[in-house]
Amino acid sequence: MHAVPIKLTTFRKTDSVYVVGVDGVFANDINPVHAATVLLKRVMQIKAYCDKYSKPIVVLMNGSRTPKYLHTALKALRLRIIAVVDKDADAKYGEYYQVEDPLVFIGKHSDVVIMMFAEPKEGEEQDNDVDFGEEVDTPVVSLVYNRMKDNGAAFYNPNEVVQNFPQRKPTNNDPYAAFYHEPLFRTVPYNYWQELMDTMPEVPQGNGTPNNVY
Repeated sequence: MHAVPIKLTTFRKTDSVYVVGVDGVFANDINPVHAATVLLKRVMQIKAYCDKYSKPIVVLMNGSRTPKYLHTALKALRLRIIAVVDKDADAKYGEYYQVEDPLVFIGKHSDVVIMMFAEPKEGEEQDNDVDFGEEVDTPVVSLVYNRMKDNGAAFYNPNEVVQNFPQRKPTNNDPYAAFYHEPLFRTVPYNYWQELMDTMPEVPQGNGTPNNVY
């Protein structure tokens, strides 16, 4: 059962906890696997360092922008994750703060902020500067994630015979040569009506006069 998000009202920064902020700009063609991987690697480095000093980590994530799968990936590290949103409707999981500007809040209350950006497209200039406002000098770690490659849509026709499909040529002393048969590389069009007629029992044609009429 999905837990109801819990709204927090106050945030007290202490030296006994190391706070990591997570935010960024997420494109529509983001590669989710690569984005989660680069974020996990960096957070695991921070966690390994803090474990030497028995210092727990709290993650402040911009819940209005970061995808949910990043939250799920960090949750696997058993960290306390708090979302920061600008409206309550964006809080979909766990504890959260509702503030006017999540980025400023994260920069003000974090020891380090991880900002994620998409790799720039060819010929595109990208500005990765982060502004937390005045009197905030929190260090920023910029991570770049890959975009999904558009290889085009694939359309397959199951009724098409793949007769010209490139087949593997058996070589001498190939132990699998006996299993290479051309019929195995072909598909046969499926005809439901023909299959139904093949399963029907044979009926005598008769002389054309119904035998149930008297």
